[in-house]
Amino acid sequence: MRSKVISLLLCIVCAFGFSGCALIEHNYEKDYQQVIVEISPVTETYNGTEITTEGHKIYKSELVNLANSNLESLISSGYTQADAIDYLVNQLVQQRLLINEADFRIQAGEIAWGMTEDNDVRRSVYASIDSELKTLRNEIREERGETIASDTETEDTTDTSTTYPVPEEEDPDDVEDTEVWVPDDGRVPGRYGTDEEISLDNEAMRRLLELFRENIDADFRLTKAERDAYLAEVDELFALGRDSGYDQVYLALGDSEAVDWLIGESARQNVKIQLLQEYLTDSVTVTYEDVNNRYSNTLRSQMSEYADSSAFDTAVSGDTTVLYYPNTNYVYVRHILIPFSDEQTAEYEKWQNDTNPTKAEKEARRAQMVNGIKAYAHVQGEDDRSRVYTAQEIFNEITSAMASYEATGNVEGAEKLFTEFTYKYNTDPGAFDSDFGYAVKYELGEGELETYMVEFAEAARAFRDEGYSVGQVYDEMVITDYGVHIMYYAKDPQAGAVQLTDRLTPGSDRTYYDLIEEELRTERENARFTNWLNERILYYENLEGDDQVIFIYSDRFSDLRG
Repeated sequence: MRSKVISLLLCIVCAFGFSGCALIEHNYEKDYQQVIVEISPVTETYNGTEITTEGHKIYKSELVNLANSNLESLISSGYTQADAIDYLVNQLVQQRLLINEADFRIQAGEIAWGMTEDNDVRRSVYASIDSELKTLRNEIREERGETIASDTETEDTTDTSTTYPVPEEEDPDDVEDTEVWVPDDGRVPGRYGTDEEISLDNEAMRRLLELFRENIDADFRLTKAERDAYLAEVDELFALGRDSGYDQVYLALGDSEAVDWLIGESARQNVKIQLLQEYLTDSVTVTYEDVNNRYSNTLRSQMSEYADSSAFDTAVSGDTTVLYYPNTNYVYVRHILIPFSDEQTAEYEKWQNDTNPTKAEKEARRAQMVNGIKAYAHVQGEDDRSRVYTAQEIFNEITSAMASYEATGNVEGAEKLFTEFTYKYNTDPGAFDSDFGYAVKYELGEGELETYMVEFAEAARAFRDEGYSVGQVYDEMVITDYGVHIMYYAKDPQAGAVQLTDRLTPGSDRTYYDLIEEELRTERENARFTNWLNERILYYENLEGDDQVIFIYSDRFSDLRG
């Protein structure tokens, strides 16, 4: 089964510069056109055949792009600016060498590359396009004087293939794509919605093409012939938009050579690195003894540590796999969030700031706002805008479907069905692919504040107080500042130690053995890849004279080091 990318390297920066905060100003025409690293062609022999990669140049502009995305977080993590810049240069070098290594194995047939991988690239390209279109829509709204909601949630960026995660196929390695992937009809901008929404989509698409044109025109790496060809293609896309509609432009972007240059190549490189990581870690094994030892050692440690209730609270609210519960002071809930729109949220925030309302007034206002929610089902991880749902319609659909499982006490069936609805309707990144859901403290300590919205936490406690059984959905919509929450009772842990054979939740088909085995496998895969990478990089760094591969020109980016 294909696993997620091992998060060891920074994501490759694509040539197309999307909107964002710039800590370092760009100047492509002069200083930032300098080559800061040259990597010579590398030749390796596989199965008796010599394979040579092309040489590569890393430009100062690439370092600036990467710094603007990561420098602030590195400095906040304790790096000096000089150390952070050096680290980012090394990341760029490592990425290029990894791509070389992937290319070797792809050309040698050791790593398969076919339509499935091409489709992975196409999905990633469209995910980048969708992200930029969302930014452009907000810019247009601001220009029109519309208020935009402030960012109140951290966006999950671990999955770049779609806006929302998609459920994993049972045996994805055994299923190869046979057709070119195209966006589903219902997610195409400018095709569905009100006249105002379609107009907004069309203007965002037009501005996206303008951005394409600006980036192509400013890209000094292109020859005149390449630049002219790409600009001509953008002109053709503009003509297609005028003649046939910008929804047709959106569909055509996946086959555009200009878009492939701007976005596709970096997406392709990221897929190659993922394939290389999977190839190098495929033989990692974990035995029953390994799992049992980890379980025993962890349980022993937690039984000692969790005598301190604060240590237990920290573990439950974090990413720790809890094997010992010293008390019953937590309930686990999952939810499906049907959010207020950005416009609704912005108006609500302004209303609060202007009027300082009471709790009752807030509740009344939000209840009215629920009627204005426009929600969509997710198809292939994107909003299907061909049909608009109300929050009430979604709530009715879910509660009706769940009723038969609740009536028969089929907790396993109920949890699987709620998971299906989560992928279909949920918009909260933290609610996907979650074994336990959210742990809500049943009784707060003196002076202790809620860590969730009050309405959400109170509903979680009501599951226990009002006699619900695990596997049931709360019988009314829970409304918070974020929108509507459809809540599911996932787990009510008893005090004591869990066993390896225990299910993670009563409705889960996964056990604690499975969870610990996956954690150990991930750790070992990361360790194996890291060791391989360090050895490979060291090999290249130690090559000298005529064999030297990496040439770093530190003086050309010394000004960025502060």
